[in-house]
Amino acid sequence: MVRILIFTLLALKFSFGESLDELIDLALKHNPQLKKIEKELPVLKEKSEVAKKLPNPSFSLSYNSGINLSMRQYVPWYEKLELSKEIEKQNYRAYFYIYQIEKNKLIRQIKENAYQIKVYRDKINLIEKYQNDINNLLKFKTNQYEINKLKILNTDLEVEKLDYQNQVEKLISKIKELVNYDIKDVEVDEINIEENLILEKVLREAEESSPLVKNLEENLKKDRLSYKLAKEIYYPDVSLGITYKSKERFQDAFSAGINLNLNFPFWRTLGQEQVVLERKLFLVSQQEQKLQLLNNLKSTIVSLYVDYQYKLKKLKVFIETKQVYEDDFKNSYKKFSLSEVNFQDFLTSFSEKKKSDYSLLDLKLNTAISILKIKELINLEN
Repeated sequence: MVRILIFTLLALKFSFGESLDELIDLALKHNPQLKKIEKELPVLKEKSEVAKKLPNPSFSLSYNSGINLSMRQYVPWYEKLELSKEIEKQNYRAYFYIYQIEKNKLIRQIKENAYQIKVYRDKINLIEKYQNDINNLLKFKTNQYEINKLKILNTDLEVEKLDYQNQVEKLISKIKELVNYDIKDVEVDEINIEENLILEKVLREAEESSPLVKNLEENLKKDRLSYKLAKEIYYPDVSLGITYKSKERFQDAFSAGINLNLNFPFWRTLGQEQVVLERKLFLVSQQEQKLQLLNNLKSTIVSLYVDYQYKLKKLKVFIETKQVYEDDFKNSYKKFSLSEVNFQDFLTSFSEKKKSDYSLLDLKLNTAISILKIKELINLEN
């Protein structure tokens, strides 16, 4: 008995598809693009730790009437090493937000495809109910014209159902690609519509926490440091050296020296000036790009929000009038079964009911997608 129970539970476990939360967890673990960035981030962090270390010393060994051995250690101006470390740190921080951008995009794509599957399956369920109604009518009808018309309508619905089933299979395949895991199926209980999004709050969130803005801010900090480092070329560096040349007296074989490499401002070369000016020009360009990005982001969010509000209002209208179409179809269905109305009147009522049912599902989907796109941009939990 226990074995049978365990077997039943296991069978139930593997007979159902993955939920949205399960799909997202799988995607975060197995998506190749995310895995790539996850592996690169520790390397970038490690680069920031080693950036302050001195360059490798150089060795020279030759033989000319005796052994000649020399070693040189280049020691940059101390601020150059510190700036190099900070630049690598900023590079790591900027790349972290690239990870966040890709993660948000992935979650939005999974939910969008899963919601579409939900809508297609709801339409399939509706079609099966329509077909059931038509089959019940066929039991009572004796007029051959009406019977043929009902059969044609039933066939059209069956073809439509097959099209939706095909779309579901394609979407499951797309989700498998995103998740990079052999999922069995996708289960979505309901498409939840958030009705309390406030534009001012959304725009504030975008400015403060959007990964797109954060990435550009960190890159801007890095560019400021790069510009400062470029100007450090005018500060002196030191080169320490020790040389051994074989001589009769061992104590005469060693010599040591310090070289001071100076680049005073009045010795600035054209190449040095160009490097500094190029960094300055790039910094100015990035500062303007941030303003442009923020304006574009706000404009996109406002457009999505207006679309979201329009679909939400339209959705409420269809919800409020849903019962009207239901009642009209029931009345028409009853009259047609009693031959009180002709097939064309019944078909008109049926088509209006079907259009209302489909519109309700499509509006739920499109409203939910608008919300997902807004949340993807502002880094709110999807």
